[in-house]
Amino acid sequence: MRFRFHTVTWCGFAVVGLMVTGCSLGDPAVRPEAEAPASTTPATTPAQDDTVEDAAEDAAEDAVENATGENGVAEDGERDRADLADLSGLPGELVRRTFDGGLVVSTPDGSNERELAPGGAALNTQPTWSASGDRIAWSALDADGAELLIANVADDSVAIETREAVLSPAFYMAWSAADSWIAGLRNGGAGIELIMIDAATGDVRVVGPGQPFFTDWVDNDELVAVIGGTVLADIPAVGEATQRGLGAPLGVFQAPVALADATIVAFGDGQGGNTVTRITAEVATPLATADGPVIMAADPQGTRLAVVVPAAGVQSEVISFQTNAPPTLPAGQVSIIDLETGAVTTLPETNVAAISWSPNGETLALLQVSADDATWRFVTGDRRVDGTTFVPSREFASAYLPFADQYERSSTWWSPDSSAFVLSGSVDGEDGVWVDRIDDELAAVRIGSGDIAFWSPQ
Repeated sequence: MRFRFHTVTWCGFAVVGLMVTGCSLGDPAVRPEAEAPASTTPATTPAQDDTVEDAAEDAAEDAVENATGENGVAEDGERDRADLADLSGLPGELVRRTFDGGLVVSTPDGSNERELAPGGAALNTQPTWSASGDRIAWSALDADGAELLIANVADDSVAIETREAVLSPAFYMAWSAADSWIAGLRNGGAGIELIMIDAATGDVRVVGPGQPFFTDWVDNDELVAVIGGTVLADIPAVGEATQRGLGAPLGVFQAPVALADATIVAFGDGQGGNTVTRITAEVATPLATADGPVIMAADPQGTRLAVVVPAAGVQSEVISFQTNAPPTLPAGQVSIIDLETGAVTTLPETNVAAISWSPNGETLALLQVSADDATWRFVTGDRRVDGTTFVPSREFASAYLPFADQYERSSTWWSPDSSAFVLSGSVDGEDGVWVDRIDDELAAVRIGSGDIAFWSPQ
């Protein structure tokens, strides 16, 4: 089994992701086949340069070995895999896509399972929880066309509220904070288009085309979008969008970060570098610079910004804290910017493919990858605990991981109490969906079949 780094595009935006090769991820014969995208992400284009891929793999192996103990586990967070975690008492629920393409909802230990959508002929994609955790929206595609579906899953039941025929399935959806609206991205006649869905009626409004198109909700009625790498727009749920005059081209990044009082984007320097900048109504404040693309995620409280600068050669040796200039973030590592003081802390971990803040904002999950597998490392202050090592499912690796910073805005793998994490893939040769507690030293528990799963926000 091997991972290979490759470049994929979403909305025409090139990013570094992972490709799983040479591994068994469930019987492909029982997984649905569809004429239109077999993955939940369109326009995926793996790179063909094996020399670059092999070099990346070698660097990844060395980096993970250097960052871990003798058994590949952080020495201050070593875990005993002899026993399984106790999943009793975990809050919220999980939605997962089964191997036959169906969707099911269950408690975190896999019990009280209810079918949300049958598998077989239909391809069900993008199951997305509402902010309240009471409803789930998803796309379905079969021989008769595409549908948008919304179901109420509260009170241990499943009730379809909306079943709306659409021109094409959404490959990304994000609920507003009050569950009133759903922002979606899909393929349209003029390319990628942003849609706004009335969650009460299922009515779909096409806001406009753009490529790339990455968004984040500002509040319940407005989101901010980066379109085409050069346009930043404020888009209300109802009404016309307005474009901001930025005065400089945007840089190489994906999703913008929307805070209560500001938007964080990256401006380009014309030479491949970026300046991470906080924009308020009055002023634009540079936070840091980077010699390459950046991946960004703010904690739920909006006080800290985690930034990954993918390695692209020689790593910077020091961080500059000059009074009159923003610090330069080192390549190949994760840096955390305090948005109140501007102070920067750089973590020692390398070869991080994705980051995800816990709901309480205290822990940052870092997905570290080697050529053979992956491990979520959970960093809480100076404490580090490694989760269960796994081989990600093809769906996770190809459709979600390359765009994890965008999915950080709409979905979560965290339990609502920040004590557990859900994985999709193979553990010790067994495929499925696994729940891993981060507050013990025990192995993850397989809760059922599936190639992707998400935890409810509450």
